[in-house]
Amino acid sequence: MLIDSFGRNIDYLRLSITDRCNLSCLYCSPKEIQWQRKGEILSYEEMVILIDIVASMGVTRIRLTGGEPLLRRDFVPFVEQIKMLGKSLDLSMTTNGILLSGFAEGLLRAGMKRINISLDTLDEEKYERITGSKAHSRVLDGIETALRLGFDSLKVNVVLVKGLNDDEIDSFVHMAESKPLTVRFIEFMPAGLANWDRNRLVPSERILQGLRKRYGHVEQVATDGGGPALDYRLPGMVGRVGFISSVTEPSCATCNRLRVTAEGKLRPCLFSEIEFDIKTALRASNVEDEVRMVILEALRAKPKGHFHLDSYEQTGRPMAQIGG
Repeated sequence: MLIDSFGRNIDYLRLSITDRCNLSCLYCSPKEIQWQRKGEILSYEEMVILIDIVASMGVTRIRLTGGEPLLRRDFVPFVEQIKMLGKSLDLSMTTNGILLSGFAEGLLRAGMKRINISLDTLDEEKYERITGSKAHSRVLDGIETALRLGFDSLKVNVVLVKGLNDDEIDSFVHMAESKPLTVRFIEFMPAGLANWDRNRLVPSERILQGLRKRYGHVEQVATDGGGPALDYRLPGMVGRVGFISSVTEPSCATCNRLRVTAEGKLRPCLFSEIEFDIKTALRASNVEDEVRMVILEALRAKPKGHFHLDSYEQTGRPMAQIGG
């Protein structure tokens, strides 16, 4: 088991396989971003070695992120390689859904059981304003394809920004009422170069109070995925509604994760600029020993908690480069 300095069991790795994305979302990926060159990012072989090592150290959950993972060539064979390790890993991914309908069947066969899809609006014109893309219908097709194929878990991630998409809360809740998926409302986080304004934050508790007024009893249910979300089921609902309240109710006391960027930087905390070079360790002759040392060093540096809103200053890299 990996235990950090504050007694937290670290069993979850978020691994970004690319920083490239086919969207330019307002809060995630500014248009002036400089992508990493091909030789700078980790190879699939290096990632498989990393996953094998961390699994032997106690990591049981792996989430593949980006950028947009499905943009990287041979992604499905990569998933197959991870499964061939024979480890008891809970393997999941986060995608923007644009390419999902063409990959979903192959991913399911390869062993991917859980998928999160980022979708911040159900309005086509607003989607283009938020993302810079006209691919809204393709995302909806991806969701329907995944539902039809029957993945074990399908979640729709919605970053709420006041004045932008907070008028669509009811529409997303209705999606969860009629479909076997979880809609998760995520608080607008001040990460990296996002144009963050605390006045545009929509607190999760405010939404939950509104749901209780409209629906009466709102039952909290067990979550899957090992993350910081709290999930609820409303009366008559097929799916679920969840909340990730990283700003108003940070879950630092139970944080169980490490992050690795596409170019091989190990980050103990999303909101900290502390990084460790795991790429060099993966390219060393005594790779396993070197990787273990870097992971243990990062574990010792994992902070007790992240930012304080009153003193937070925007620094660092955008989410697309860190890994969503």
